[in-house]
Amino acid sequence: MENTILPCFSTFYIAEHGISSRLLEYSTTRADLLAEIGTGHPILAICGHMDVVSPGELDQWHTDPFKLTNKDGKLYGHGATDMKSGLAALVIAMINIHEHDLIKHGSIRLLATFGW
Repeated sequence: MENTILPCFSTFYIAEHGISSRLLEYSTTRADLLAEIGTGHPILAICGHMDVVSPGELDQWHTDPFKLTNKDGKLYGHGATDMKSGLAALVIAMINIHEHDLIKHGSIRLLATFGW
């Protein structure tokens, strides 16, 4: 279930803000997240991936890649800029748009995918 932690957390977090979402289960260890606000067309899809690439050679890192490290005001860690921040921004934007009732027609659909 390791690869479903992020979409499961996101589902509960989004639900706390009155947005319906669902997990699209690919296997017992992988799932995509689908959330939508608004109704009808047009549909604007916003998308990001949740998987990360291998950290590579660990001796090439100046910090522990598996521990988020704040060094001189910059964040270091495996996946720190690999779409995780982008997905967080998309979720927060959706919540703000929903809470301020900014959609007058159409839908915004968030697709958070696990990749291959």
